[in-house]
Amino acid sequence: MPVQALRLCLSQMGVGADATLLLACSGGRDSQVLMHAAAALPPGPRFVVAHVQHGLQPGADDWLAFCAAEAAALGLDFRFRRLRPPGLPGRQPAGLEAWAREWRYRALAEMALEVGAQVVLTAHHANDQLETVEIRRRRGTGILGLGGMRARAPMPHAPAGLWLLRPFLNISRAELQGWAQAQGLRWVDDPSNQDLRFTRNRVRSQLDARLASGEQSLPAELAAIGLFQQAADELQRQAEQDLAACSLHLLPTAAGDEEAGGAAAVLSRAALLKLPAERRAEALRCWLRGQGCRMPSQAKLAELERQMVFAAAAQATVRHDGRVLLRYRDRIAPMPTPAPIVPLHFRWNGELLLDVPAGRLYFDCHPVGHDAPAAWALAPDWLREQRLWLDQGRGRDRLRERPGAHSRSWKNRMQEQGVPPSLRSSLPVLRAGDALLFAAPFGMMLPADSAARVQQPDHPGIVLRWVAREDIRSWL
Repeated sequence: MPVQALRLCLSQMGVGADATLLLACSGGRDSQVLMHAAAALPPGPRFVVAHVQHGLQPGADDWLAFCAAEAAALGLDFRFRRLRPPGLPGRQPAGLEAWAREWRYRALAEMALEVGAQVVLTAHHANDQLETVEIRRRRGTGILGLGGMRARAPMPHAPAGLWLLRPFLNISRAELQGWAQAQGLRWVDDPSNQDLRFTRNRVRSQLDARLASGEQSLPAELAAIGLFQQAADELQRQAEQDLAACSLHLLPTAAGDEEAGGAAAVLSRAALLKLPAERRAEALRCWLRGQGCRMPSQAKLAELERQMVFAAAAQATVRHDGRVLLRYRDRIAPMPTPAPIVPLHFRWNGELLLDVPAGRLYFDCHPVGHDAPAAWALAPDWLREQRLWLDQGRGRDRLRERPGAHSRSWKNRMQEQGVPPSLRSSLPVLRAGDALLFAAPFGMMLPADSAARVQQPDHPGIVLRWVAREDIRSWL
């Protein structure tokens, strides 16, 4: 049965005979069944066995050696990664579960890319599906969560284009165990699977008792999950449409160029407010999924809506799944955290660029003319003579961005631009003495000293240009 299920899954998913697939193997019974089922298939796709050693158990190195030996015995290539959890002694079980899950997927994705695989296979089965849905139900998930795991899904914590296949989702744990025993397979038992401090182990114990007593029927539960999946598909389509309607597509600012990439999208608070409550919740879940976040509990989602959508304050932040989500005025997006500018005195000696935490400041050389109007181009000889000072903007700084224009305060321009206060200390200002030459993200400032400007057409001039770090561009 596992061999047929694997063959059918690969056929339905259009996996070609020339494909390379990464097979996740923990050394446990279920992943051993998957590995032996893959080895029993007729010649076709190349299977590479991958093991992630979490460093959480005394016998972890023995399990690694076991998996390597089993793969070699079946003639399959083998890869592995070792993880070292930070702060292990004081880590709580729930945090340890989340850490292991995230970094296991990251390690598998890394190995998949290493061997040229676009598909990762795991041995999740029907009982795992039931446990996942029950855990999500207790956390207050929506219909999308109650749809459980899919046989084919994007790989979590991985680049786009990497897929996860679960060929055993319709096979019970008991059926896999029977096949493993009939084939005389060997496997390792993880003692942590009996530790009831872990949420999944507690849920597994309770569900197994209900299934054994006849209170629940696995086929009936799977059929119910299938109905939720159909409803979830419809809800997902609606959520994607709502998410598109609530996205702000912001063109790069004048400080950006070809390096700034295409338009960035953030959420509009005003657009979210127009949605009915149920659709707004699903649009937010859809958005969080796109950010690589775990689905929030009902309580966390309610807090996110309260702070991000309903709160009257101009700025709000919410922490979720290791990220800080920021709303400033109408925009909602993950909050970038570049370091503040550290003041720097220097002289320019022809360098092409200056790196700062939030991006790069370029010193472009152009002949004065169409590409570099004389009002903006700095004379290279003058610039070399100046003692330059790179620092943060100040509220009292006056910016003159166009010839003949009135000067404006740096603080007012930041407010007009909609730059969150939390980012302003990371945006560089370049000075020559007391004169402002450049202020990110606005661009060059008109130098008052006429000697600073190139006087002759077609003579080379220095034009300052700012390219922001990718994660802050949507806020500028």
